[in-house]
Amino acid sequence: MAKIFVVFGATGSQGGVVVSDLLRLGGKYAVRAVTRNPESDKSKKLAEAGLTLVQADMNNLASLKKAVKGAHYIFAVTDFITAGNVQTETKQGLNILEAAKTTLDTLEAYIWSSLPDARTQPIPYQNVVHFNSKNDIAKEIRRSAVGRVLTEVRLGPYYQNFVKAPQDYGPQKQSDGSWVLMLPVNAATRMPFTSVQDLGRLITVIVEDPAKYRTKTVSVVSQ
Repeated sequence: MAKIFVVFGATGSQGGVVVSDLLRLGGKYAVRAVTRNPESDKSKKLAEAGLTLVQADMNNLASLKKAVKGAHYIFAVTDFITAGNVQTETKQGLNILEAAKTTLDTLEAYIWSSLPDARTQPIPYQNVVHFNSKNDIAKEIRRSAVGRVLTEVRLGPYYQNFVKAPQDYGPQKQSDGSWVLMLPVNAATRMPFTSVQDLGRLITVIVEDPAKYRTKTVSVVSQ
């Protein structure tokens, strides 16, 4: 019988590529795609592809417990932009953790999409809030019983952002006709960009041998 793999954010950038790569394994896992709205176009496409949709709200702990019941693997991610503020995103991440605690009898891997703590870097920044909130959630996971099966994954900025948000990431045309890539870094800085597509491949590697990656942090950089 296929083991249960619960994927949060299944209609988003990260969860979407995770479910796609799991589907390519041809039924090896019983994938549950967690969505707030199973009637959305993205959700319907997942159902048509053969995924089991589970309706849950990250602000509703009871719905999360139902979504993860009996899970062997959980991929968890929160979205700061959708949450709207640090407090809400942190609460959502902790709600998923509380739900996961009810699966300790079956849970083999809890994969948390995290980010480093900007406040503890060589040049510290206090207000990179979407980094700090995810790292604060990670600290709570590590302290909990779920921490024994935790693997953190960290992604750099997506290459896909150059297409999806060219106004922020793409080259900007100057008055002299030249183009300048305008990012808040020194010109010599080497930035670790990631193709979000690589995340799905990484997750399938982790769950093939979850014990190897327990209590570890895996950073993803794409070439």
